[in-house]
Amino acid sequence: MFDLILYLELSLGMPLETYLSDFINRESADGCLDYKMRKQGFYRAEHCNCNNQRNLYPVPCFGQLETADILTLGANPSADGMHFGENNYWPEWNNDDLAIRLICQCCCGYFDNNQAVRWFGRWNSILEQLDASYYSIGDRRKRLLAAHIDISPRPTRSMRACQNISATLWNEMMTCDRNYLHELLTIAGNARCILIAGTASRSTYVFDAFRKAFPAWGVANIRHPHSPSILWNGLAFGQRNIGGWSSCVGPTFAGLNLNFNNDVRIHLREQLGLD
Repeated sequence: MFDLILYLELSLGMPLETYLSDFINRESADGCLDYKMRKQGFYRAEHCNCNNQRNLYPVPCFGQLETADILTLGANPSADGMHFGENNYWPEWNNDDLAIRLICQCCCGYFDNNQAVRWFGRWNSILEQLDASYYSIGDRRKRLLAAHIDISPRPTRSMRACQNISATLWNEMMTCDRNYLHELLTIAGNARCILIAGTASRSTYVFDAFRKAFPAWGVANIRHPHSPSILWNGLAFGQRNIGGWSSCVGPTFAGLNLNFNNDVRIHLREQLGLD
């Protein structure tokens, strides 16, 4: 039955609201991981109420995932710059369909509302070299649209702060949540290129977590396996063959742009049919 459901999802697509609702329902049914994360301080104090119940929610994407041609991939959203509730960009959490709809609208409209421009700036400068952008308004020259997703959609304190609390619990979160990446790729039905950067833990890169999420499909034809910059292709997903690029340096550092050299740019532009 799981194979049939997966086939239908790959063929017909999965709405973002369904993904978010299912993720929250799975979490509510289990609750063990989220409980440990709350008790050990993975969430910021202002994001929990007096009973240490979490007031924030998973953030599955940034940008228009359902129509994006290119995806960027990181570890998880950082809650340090996110503000939830009344008079803030992210709505207050209520466990109902309206809240799910509002959250998804905020996710899809994130860049059109010019949120976190500085953090995504290095990524967007790379996207511009592929005739792409996160921003769908005010930039009609761009031919391709990009969106951002993460291995885990849980907005926590910074990776360094969480791993200082418990590296074991952080790794548990990464291992658990990477299993649902195929659902995000199902929603992103137009995506044919994924750009990956940074670390998923103290000992693994985001690219490593990404590869482990797709053991049945595999990732083939990896170039330069010992360099800080990797080109790859051969991820057969539904009717798509997805390729991309990975950097061990995250978007916080200038090295991300240095790793995106001319050879990488030429290869990806050819893959996307731009040249």
